[in-house]
Amino acid sequence: MIKVFSKFKPGDKVYTLIQEPIEKNCRCDLCEGEGKIVHRDVTMKCPKCKGYSEVKFVSNFRCWVVLETPLPITSINLKYCSDNNYTIRYNLLGGYKRSQDNVFLNKENAIARCNELNGSLNENDCILPKMELGHVFILETKYNVGDYVYINVRRVPQNPNSKLTTLDKAERISEIRATIHSEDNYEVRYKVLKYNRREGGVFSTLEAAVRCRLKQNKQSSDSEDNAEDE
Repeated sequence: MIKVFSKFKPGDKVYTLIQEPIEKNCRCDLCEGEGKIVHRDVTMKCPKCKGYSEVKFVSNFRCWVVLETPLPITSINLKYCSDNNYTIRYNLLGGYKRSQDNVFLNKENAIARCNELNGSLNENDCILPKMELGHVFILETKYNVGDYVYINVRRVPQNPNSKLTTLDKAERISEIRATIHSEDNYEVRYKVLKYNRREGGVFSTLEAAVRCRLKQNKQSSDSEDNAEDE
């Protein structure tokens, strides 16, 4: 079992930040703001500003702004190494992925964060953050970080149809990852060496890993035989 603290939970609507190019209107330097030019004694509309006297300037720099509409959190991605060492990222509607530092219940807090990131925080911009209550998630896990387990791996890693083989040495779980959809709906994966495994893919004994490997390899062989018969 692991216990983590999150500022928000799936379903909460939050404000977030995005980066946009800096744009502003500048006086046209071709017609000097007149909107027209004289060419060969003929007065015509300025070809650069199209007669509007101004042109849009787009900077190579980008600034942080707050999305006007709060977005619901669809799920939470968790990477857990210990009670004091874990990271949380929120998946928002629209495909946005944000850390805890960049989602806010209140728009005022989001504006203050923008000012901080844009480097324009001054006395007039200072907004005292409103209290944002958090949420504690308790995830029931079969194993914990530090446990030693057995796993099966592909003999040819690049080939998804390759037969499985069992590592004959128990390896340490270095990290637990989870995607949280709600308090009672979450998916857990264990990081063992370079592999990420679901709970059904890690085993406390070598015998259990071997049994699973033999079963999966047999199912794979049966599927190949059926494909040949067709």
